[in-house]
Amino acid sequence: MIECKADATKHISKTLDKYSDFAVDGALLYASFMSKEFDVLAIAVSGETEATLRISHYLHLRGTDRPIEFPTDEILPFDDYYKKYLHSDVKFRQDYDALLSYSRELNEELEAKKIKEAHRGLLISGILVALGDAAFKKSFKVQKTAKSLANNLVESIVNELKSADLPLDKISNLEGEFSFIKRNTTLTNDKDFFVSLIEQIDKNVNTFVRTHKYHDTLGQFYVQFLQYANNDKGLGIVLTPPHIAELFADLAEINKKSVVFDNCCGTAGLLIAAMKRMLVGVSEREETSIKKKQLIGIEFQEDIYALAVSNMIVHGDGKTNIFSGDCFELAKGINSKYKPNVGVLNPPYKSKSQHY
Repeated sequence: MIECKADATKHISKTLDKYSDFAVDGALLYASFMSKEFDVLAIAVSGETEATLRISHYLHLRGTDRPIEFPTDEILPFDDYYKKYLHSDVKFRQDYDALLSYSRELNEELEAKKIKEAHRGLLISGILVALGDAAFKKSFKVQKTAKSLANNLVESIVNELKSADLPLDKISNLEGEFSFIKRNTTLTNDKDFFVSLIEQIDKNVNTFVRTHKYHDTLGQFYVQFLQYANNDKGLGIVLTPPHIAELFADLAEINKKSVVFDNCCGTAGLLIAAMKRMLVGVSEREETSIKKKQLIGIEFQEDIYALAVSNMIVHGDGKTNIFSGDCFELAKGINSKYKPNVGVLNPPYKSKSQHY
């Protein structure tokens, strides 16, 4: 939304309530009404020459009380505005809060549908992976029965795993983890619920993943499900919050030449944060190398391993070097093959009989 004034002295008033006379005042008034339904970029321009030109930008997000200043004082190409808007801190916070709110709502819905806590994270991740299959995304609404939809979902997951060049033994193990979808009576008997679930995950989760890349989205859902069950500490599961994962990457000064190893990778949050830092300003060839050769993780628990692989797939590769098993047995071989030069680690801190 743009408001212009010819006189540069009429750019902004001290009280911001001279709507018809000042560019900023008018722009913010119009934005306040439009923001009831939309995110609004308000641009106020005054002056008729380069010497007198004044430009101010404000971002008023939908449903919020007040605008914030948008970081530029010149007119930009539309694509630049869009990128700055999508990647602004305030937009991320709004979208992230909405994602957390949805995760709580979804958790309550899945609880009401008697879907086990241990299966919820896998169900979300499986749907996200399957939505990467264009054929599945186009056809899931028109499956004749809930049972055929469940079978098609698992088949699409396996197809995506195959296209990701995962070893056959990994694919077989992961297929076993996701096979509960074909046996769950809620999913196989209630097509309307199943279709609605996939639509809502595409709208609320997939959109967030596409907009805000390299964020441990699945980890956030998994933590939410565990907290609801009140058993995360009992299992010794500690998933690193995204802001801490990014701090790890910064402190370790990770760059495009780093080979990063997490031997207790959980849902791969630390590796995703590392990948985000490593991909800044790289060429297409360097990006391919980073994703295929420079991110290595080990996860012991098979269900969380499935989440880690899924997480890396939905964030664009990096999954071929996520291994399932005992880190003490696998680490030596990984060290000799990949020669990691950066280690990131937030290990489990307790089990039933041991403390670390």
